[in-house]
Amino acid sequence: MAGDEGATVHVPTALIEPATSAAPGAAAAPAIARRFLIVTAPFNAFARELAQALRAKGITVERVLLNAGDWLYWGWRDAIAYRGRVKDWEAWIGRQIRDRGVTDIITFGDTTHYASAALRAARALGVETHIFEEGYFRPNWITLERDGINALSSLPRDPAWYAAHPLASVPEPDGQIGPAVGAMVRQMSVYHIVMMLGALAFPHFRTGYQDGVFAQGVGHVFRYGGAGLAAGRNKRALARALASSGQVFLVLLQRPGDSQLRIHSPFDHVVTFIRDVMTSFARNAPPDACLLIRPHPLDPGLTNYRRVIARIARELKVEGRVDYADYGKLHEVLPKMRGVVCVNSTAGLAGVEFGIPTITLGEALYDMPGLTHQGELDDFWRAPQAPRPGLYLAFRRVLMGLTQINGGYATPRARKMALETCVSRLLAPRTAPAEVTA
Repeated sequence: MAGDEGATVHVPTALIEPATSAAPGAAAAPAIARRFLIVTAPFNAFARELAQALRAKGITVERVLLNAGDWLYWGWRDAIAYRGRVKDWEAWIGRQIRDRGVTDIITFGDTTHYASAALRAARALGVETHIFEEGYFRPNWITLERDGINALSSLPRDPAWYAAHPLASVPEPDGQIGPAVGAMVRQMSVYHIVMMLGALAFPHFRTGYQDGVFAQGVGHVFRYGGAGLAAGRNKRALARALASSGQVFLVLLQRPGDSQLRIHSPFDHVVTFIRDVMTSFARNAPPDACLLIRPHPLDPGLTNYRRVIARIARELKVEGRVDYADYGKLHEVLPKMRGVVCVNSTAGLAGVEFGIPTITLGEALYDMPGLTHQGELDDFWRAPQAPRPGLYLAFRRVLMGLTQINGGYATPRARKMALETCVSRLLAPRTAPAEVTA
């Protein structure tokens, strides 16, 4: 079957031998046929539809199946099932890339074990890498980069580079993808249910999540199912914070177990982040300042943050100055804030967009002078550094032109908007970032 390691396809000689100059008058060597291998993808039909669009251009596309959820949205056609152990994955994927003559691999994200190991193997073999992710600017955008995303992006952290880039003066598209959260939640739920039901077929697959899939599913049901019951308490907490006579600082929590938290920050858990922020706030913030703590939209609700925050507030003697509210639209809350504290969430970029002083406590692509606070957290409470509006606009437009694609993953409409540009970017020759044009 497709996943058997014994089936070997020899690499075309052109892929493993250096090119030589042709003699004068000799015919040019034919271009190497592109062969794409999709390793990880969003929890929906995006990978299948992208493969169809690439095949329409004459490109060969295969996909690795790591679990039954992958099979659900792909099927068995052009599939390579991996049923081995995590420790053997990198060697196995390297053999697949080499033996199948793969020229390009695609991953969704770059920090999960399966994605990061595949990217290392591909680069060691000189194979092009393409990394999709949720958009830096949401909800109407998705990300596609060659070398890494967010903290691993190859784009500079130099404000002057963005200000001087030709794309800084190019207006961005403004296509709207429409409602997508409901579809995304349904697709993730179905994917993980099928993944669990098919676990015997992929006995060694590991999600890498901090919490089990079943527990997360139950948590999501209770969090969103009980949203109406908790709405009154959350509305009161938000209103109380906004009615404060002092300055209010917004703390944006990361999704528990998120690799951006585990790999690109000093925090091992969301609660560790909360405690550090609250401790700094208690010691250094003006006495009339308040904290408003907001959960990640995809938090499964397995940790009772309200109780955790109340306990820490009592320990630090800041009761009445810290509120937790799982309510309100971010763009309506932000204008009322004195500052934003986050790990490295792209939601922090929304704070920068609104001109709100923002500090990231982890590694982030947008953490640079002129966009985010460059001092310590202890100093942020009394002297937060505001972003420069002109620099933010240049940064946004350059990122839009180089890394963002108008569209989404969750709905047919959003995918249709994105696919043509996705294919164009995937097939374009590698270019230095400064040379890319809109």
